[in-house]
Amino acid sequence: MIRNHWNSMQKKLFTEICAGCVLLAACSTLTSFSEKYQVDDMTIETVKIPSGVFMMGNNFGDEDEKPMHEVTLDSFEIGKYEITVEQFQKFVMETKYKKGRIDWMYPDFRQTPQEPAVKISWYDAQAFCQWLSNRTGENFRLPTEAEWEYTAMAGEGQPNSSYERIVFINKLENQSWNSDNAGREVSRAAYQDNPVNGQLASHKVGSKQPNAWGVYDMVGNAWEWTLDVYYPKHRILSDGAPNTRDDLPEIARRYVLKGGSYKSYNLDVFPAYRSRSLPNVRGDDVGFRIVKGKQYDLTANEEINKHKKFDATSVQVDGLDIEVIKVKPCKFIMGGTYSPAPKWFDYIEKQEIHIEYEYYIGKYEITREQFSRFVDDFGYVTDAEKERKAMLFSKNEDWRSSPGTNWKNLPFVQEDDHPASCVSWHDAMYFCKWLSEKSGCNITLPTITEWECACRAGTGGDFSGTGQINDMGWCDDNSNYGTHAVGLKEANDWGIYDMHGNVWEWNLDMWQDGFPDLPKDGSAWMKSKRFIAMESGGSFGNPSRWCASHIHIPSGWRNFNHGFRIVIKN
Repeated sequence: MIRNHWNSMQKKLFTEICAGCVLLAACSTLTSFSEKYQVDDMTIETVKIPSGVFMMGNNFGDEDEKPMHEVTLDSFEIGKYEITVEQFQKFVMETKYKKGRIDWMYPDFRQTPQEPAVKISWYDAQAFCQWLSNRTGENFRLPTEAEWEYTAMAGEGQPNSSYERIVFINKLENQSWNSDNAGREVSRAAYQDNPVNGQLASHKVGSKQPNAWGVYDMVGNAWEWTLDVYYPKHRILSDGAPNTRDDLPEIARRYVLKGGSYKSYNLDVFPAYRSRSLPNVRGDDVGFRIVKGKQYDLTANEEINKHKKFDATSVQVDGLDIEVIKVKPCKFIMGGTYSPAPKWFDYIEKQEIHIEYEYYIGKYEITREQFSRFVDDFGYVTDAEKERKAMLFSKNEDWRSSPGTNWKNLPFVQEDDHPASCVSWHDAMYFCKWLSEKSGCNITLPTITEWECACRAGTGGDFSGTGQINDMGWCDDNSNYGTHAVGLKEANDWGIYDMHGNVWEWNLDMWQDGFPDLPKDGSAWMKSKRFIAMESGGSFGNPSRWCASHIHIPSGWRNFNHGFRIVIKN
């Protein structure tokens, strides 16, 4: 009922502005012109976008669309259409690009040659641009986020209210293939052997109306890569240059995606909306378009901060008091003799670790109140909020996607002193970066060896302290499938609480099966070719054996039972 009412309101709004929108498009396209670039029998068309000034971002969307700021752009050319299957195939056949990586040939539906190429990684798109540049003698690349958004706005002003944003989105309905209209019927001749009635899928480029500057599919059909490294606030670059700075390790760097796709709810196809993904990920609704314009140095610019020495029992910022425990240099035997889920991964076999430095680790998991302070002060939107969903399970159901689930909206009641849950690795790292800036200290996530050292607290069994999980932590035997206030169970021998159960805790390291290259000095292993974050300690929803000291697993990035604790290093 609610969805039907919402769609009715949107259709009414669309009817009100439709005539004006068509008139604007008819007038504005007269000011643009197309260019054609030939590679043998393949043609790629571009549209010349005029130089100008526009307001980037929007104050009535997600927090990462802020702050709005003025950007001045020189003229450039942008692809009239998204790069098609046929065009990408020519590049692959000619260059024999990444033989064996043929994900783009097998999306989750049958495609025609004139549909946008999908399952394209950021690296794939970059390689195509380099090939096209070499074959034409021109300088082609991906658009910057500013160029993309400027083109998508096509001379329109930014909405000044949530209502105006909805009106603007409805103007785009005749330009967009999205989840409301992208379902395919099996009666379509090209898809007779794909027996899924109404399956959401891409459509031929240019089959919707162009925007006011004559560019097609800027919203919907396929998400489009940009040059910009994603940061959860706009970095104010008034000349429209791409953001290349990142505060996270290189393996965790994500890039901005724009425009929504055939899967997107239409509120996500507003031009200012920002998605993000790791550069090696090939989503079945992710493609790209090209730009011809000024060239940029894409060397990642990581900001290096000097940190003050820390020697205290708590971090105190803005009324927060986050207690920590000092861990002195130590040797211990890491690992165990079994895995709770051998089909998923190899456990870490026993080996000696020697940490020669002292560090401080959170006495408790970061609480909901502490995480809330970060969200409010930074203006942060978590991954689950951004995606409008998270993964959860219960005793009677396996893992499933749950729309609307996030750290503020969980399937159990939380108080301020419960651990923050449904927090991704990136969410946790941005909290650490925020707290580092506030305190001046070097705050991050614990490495896997730092975590297990602190968990064991000088003991050698599966559970520290009394050695009994029911004394030490919350698991599926005693939690009633929900979090509990931190510190209610017994501390381990070093005075650290909830290392077993309550919520899984993120580690800094990337995952490797069996950890053959496990650093023996306490440092993080970051040499993975893929971003696969890992976590330790088990949770309220896991059996007790999953909460043992030596259990570390690779994990999904927006599960409802994920939390973290901090580490401070000098």
